[in-house]
Amino acid sequence: MNSRKYLKWLITPIKLDDFFEEYWENKPLLISRSDSSYWDNLLTQDDLEDIICSTHLRYPEISLAHREHPVGVEAYSDDHEVINISKVFQYFAEGHTIIFNYLNRYSEKMAEMCRMMEVEFSSRFQTNIYFTPKNSQGFQAHYDSHCVFIIQIKGSKTWRLYNQPVKYPTKEYISNDDNPGEPTQEFELKAGDILYIPRGLVHDANTSDQDSIHITLGALVYTWADTLPEILKSITLKDESFRRSLPLDFIDPNFDNETGYEVYQSLIYKLLDKSIYNQVMTEMHAKFMKKHKPVMNGQFKQLQLIDQLTNTFNINRKVENICKIEIKGDFFIVFAHEIQLNFPINLLLTVEFMLNTTEYKIQDIPYSEYVGFAIKRKVIKQLIKASLIKIIEP
Repeated sequence: MNSRKYLKWLITPIKLDDFFEEYWENKPLLISRSDSSYWDNLLTQDDLEDIICSTHLRYPEISLAHREHPVGVEAYSDDHEVINISKVFQYFAEGHTIIFNYLNRYSEKMAEMCRMMEVEFSSRFQTNIYFTPKNSQGFQAHYDSHCVFIIQIKGSKTWRLYNQPVKYPTKEYISNDDNPGEPTQEFELKAGDILYIPRGLVHDANTSDQDSIHITLGALVYTWADTLPEILKSITLKDESFRRSLPLDFIDPNFDNETGYEVYQSLIYKLLDKSIYNQVMTEMHAKFMKKHKPVMNGQFKQLQLIDQLTNTFNINRKVENICKIEIKGDFFIVFAHEIQLNFPINLLLTVEFMLNTTEYKIQDIPYSEYVGFAIKRKVIKQLIKASLIKIIEP
């Protein structure tokens, strides 16, 4: 399944164009399916129990939340913030929500979900899992500085949506709404359902007579506020006028602000330099690529299969892993996460085919009159090492 199909699967029956035009960063979307098994292949209660009981977890990988009776990390961890599992279970029995933060670091399916979404949104994603006991509430009404998809895995929760006091908040905004007013929407989110909440929208939720497990899939978007400082930093290295000191008398009560404003205007005008903008956007792309961690499950097996390759083997591109090709004269570079692969320019069409075709046999790779099996095998090995393609065992 490619990233576009994955997103369609998440929000079906809503069309992608409708979602991006009407809902994304704008208003909430509730999708009720009446199919409690819809998310069965994503996550189970047993998965969470295996993780918490067999993994050496530290805070904040596990944290607890309770609206009325919050506890500090010292209540359920040792001096090194290693989680005391028995205490976590004890607090759960007393109504505390267990939060599995950044589960995409430990779960292949959560990692795949994040990578798929990153391709479609050009943003980093993370998954936090909330396991809330019955008749409990983890948090008071609040808004988040990032958009979230709430994927209800088990049980149900009653959700209340309120107003949107801040449009497009960033992490600098602090949400703590003790009096959010009357909810604009109230509904029960059941297993199989999904809820999209744009950043800045105040919300809260509670369980009733059954435990609840949901995934919070968060979009950590890049904003223009992230880009502008980078533009300023880049142009400052090139233009000395940005590095000059402020007027010596700028703290004088009689300082003429108009004089300073003229300089300010001239500097702002220089920020409009398109070459600087293009450079910064390239750097932002590189930053995103660096933080886009590859899904490498099964990599040992892939490396072992390379020596068994024949022309009849099937190859799949790993659509969840992002790469970029940049031509440099008589060679080109494939950028992928923190790896750079250099190839001679005569292999460009071959590599593009390998990276852009969903599934193919080695013998079907075009341009074979220029590229023999030995060279194909060498290219495949490099792309597998970068986790950009994978071999399908015959």
